[in-house]
Amino acid sequence: MSGAVAAGTLRVRDASCFQTVAAISLDDKTIAESGSVLVIQLTNLSNTGLLFGNETKKLVTKTGKLPLLIFKGSATVELASSRTYKVTALTSDGAPYGPVEGSYKDGVFRFKADTTLFPGGVMAYHLTR
Repeated sequence: MSGAVAAGTLRVRDASCFQTVAAISLDDKTIAESGSVLVIQLTNLSNTGLLFGNETKKLVTKTGKLPLLIFKGSATVELASSRTYKVTALTSDGAPYGPVEGSYKDGVFRFKADTTLFPGGVMAYHLTR
């Protein structure tokens, strides 16, 4: 997505590029009431050294290798909620990178998702209460 979009409890604004943003409740509650939410932000990913044989990127001539390269992207993620969250950026294997600042106002919690927040790139955030 690029620009802004809303789907129920989740809203995404100021998307810097095409990307997918998803919010998943990890405790079987609705997103608005959940105490544990996984937010995934996916831009374009590719292996280091991946080569294509044409402009449509349908012919791969070299598959490349790790580490994955993450396209730079950011967006403001908003969740309609009755209270605030603590946001932790996650590594690609789910370990915590560190905290991400968020704010709460008028029933909406928001934070900036940005793939460049930590070295190695960020694609996931754990929101807890």
